[in-house]
Amino acid sequence: MSSKALDILVVDDDSINIKFLTAVLASVAKQTGVDINAVSAASGQEALAIVESNTPDMILLDVMMPGMD
Repeated sequence: MSSKALDILVVDDDSINIKFLTAVLASVAKQTGVDINAVSAASGQEALAIVESNTPDMILLDVMMPGMD
């Protein structure tokens, strides 16, 4: 039985937070054997464009961002 990779979108205007969260997700994937495909967006507009083309399984979202929260 093959399992689908988990698609997780990380949305934050701070690049350090994106790097941290993607590193945490990579560590979780390595420890659990779960295939995680992490994609990042630096703005609300960029996140919406990603979601329109490929709906992720989970979104980790910074709720206070410039422009669009």
